[in-house]
Amino acid sequence: MLTRSNIPDDRDFFICKPAKRMTFKQTILIALTAVIALLLGIALFSSLNQPQIQSRLELYQTNLVLRASNWQPPTDDPQLQELRDLWLGEEIFQSSLEQYQESRQSTVSQIEELRSQQAANLLAEESELAQSQQLDESIAQLQELKNRLDLRIGLLQIQQGKTEEAIAAWTDLSDRENISPSLAQTAWTLEQLWSQPPQVESDAEATLQQNLDGWFQTFALERLYRVQNRDRDLAQLQAQTQAAAQTTLIMLAIVNGFSLMAIVLGLGFLAFLGWQRVVKGKDSVLAAIEGTTWQVPWNWETIVQGVIVGFFVV
Repeated sequence: MLTRSNIPDDRDFFICKPAKRMTFKQTILIALTAVIALLLGIALFSSLNQPQIQSRLELYQTNLVLRASNWQPPTDDPQLQELRDLWLGEEIFQSSLEQYQESRQSTVSQIEELRSQQAANLLAEESELAQSQQLDESIAQLQELKNRLDLRIGLLQIQQGKTEEAIAAWTDLSDRENISPSLAQTAWTLEQLWSQPPQVESDAEATLQQNLDGWFQTFALERLYRVQNRDRDLAQLQAQTQAAAQTTLIMLAIVNGFSLMAIVLGLGFLAFLGWQRVVKGKDSVLAAIEGTTWQVPWNWETIVQGVIVGFFVV
């Protein structure tokens, strides 16, 4: 029954509540969000003309596998040899060569793309001068990366028995105009080491140690020590290489083992929950939480504090 006390007054619908004013902290968060969005936008746009590091990241694991490949298990233990082939693969050097060649092709494509942008900027106004200088720097960095890749590809080709191709590539590399003197000297040193008859410069060892690392340095130094008949240095290098390769192999096994263990445990847990839901029905864990809702008492201010301040600003 309606009475005077519970009949709503028409005037109640026209009463406007005063808007809640933003606090000082909320104002600061909004300003930080705008600044971060502007800075990120500028950084992402400028990164379009920067050399991409994806190919180098992909080669990181390849270099680890090459380093681990120097580990040679005892000949009287075939199980260890099978374990080595399982973790590293049987075609280690062929797959590594293909990976490096793909990375080189990707680098060449980036150089061609940047040169196209550079040619377009030559027709633009002088206001594009800063961008043109940035393109020059990016192209120079990619050229340096390509030169280093060619240096290493030659060593992988040597290991695969493609000596003539490697020597031809090193000859072309040492004659390039856009190559640093140290890399040109390294290419010349490698070319002389694998020529017939091999020749050795006085500073060959220092050059190889300066511009090569990992498996590539070890492979080149072994050739140098054999040519110079430095048996003691060769034995010491092989012992150090064996120890480093064994450590690297253990690290790869641990990393891959954790990933495999996580996959097995996750799939096993999902299978257990599914089996329990079918067998126990309403008494299963999944049935018990079907109607449960998660209460997250977060407003936009808390989210902005976590994302903008806690991540982007830091």
